[in-house]
Formats: sequence, C-alpha cells, structure tokens
Amino acid sequence: MTRIAWWMVESLSRLLDGDEREVVRGDLAECGTSPAQALREMIGLVIRRQAVPWCDWRPWVMLASGVGYTTTLEETLPWIVSLGRENSNELELLASSTPPLDVS
Repeated sequence: MTRIAWWMVESLSRLLDGDEREVVRGDLAECGTSPAQALREMIGLVIRRQAVPWCDWRPWVMLASGVGYTTTLEETLPWIVSLGRENSNELELLASSTPPLDVS
C-alpha cells in the first residue's frame, strides 16, 4: 500500500509547476509524513491549485459557450444530414426522369 500511495503522490505532483513540485516533495520527505498523510496533503494542494483559475468568470464563459455550441451542433447536424439525403433523393428522381442527352 505504501508503494501505491507514494506512486500516487508522485503522479499528482506532476500537476504542479516544476519549482513548486520540488519544494512540496522536499517538504514531505523532510517532515517524514506517512504515505496516506502525504497523499491527502498532495490531493488537497492539487485541488486548491487547479481551482484557482475557476474563480474568474472567463473560464465559465468559455465552458458555457463550448457547451452551447456543442448542443447546437448536436441538434442541427441531424437536420443538415436529413436535408442532404432529401436533396440526393430528389436528384436521383430528377436524373431518372430526364431522357439522356444525345451528344453526337
């Protein structure tokens, strides 16, 4: 279990900046924390660091616009495809009803 916990701490530390990663890993080693405690500390730190950008309004606007665009695309794409199928059926009917041209 301790190996897995330290591996998870190492993996989570990759989400931090390079300088901060070295400082945090050094602090954990210096304090002699248990693997479970180190894992809890690292999870808390990573969550706090990843949550900071979401305190601004801009990421939320980008997220909402991306979701809105995707939803609109999902709603309109089947309609566009069905129009294409109707047009191709009309073209086939038109082609079959017109006599061939004599090119001679």
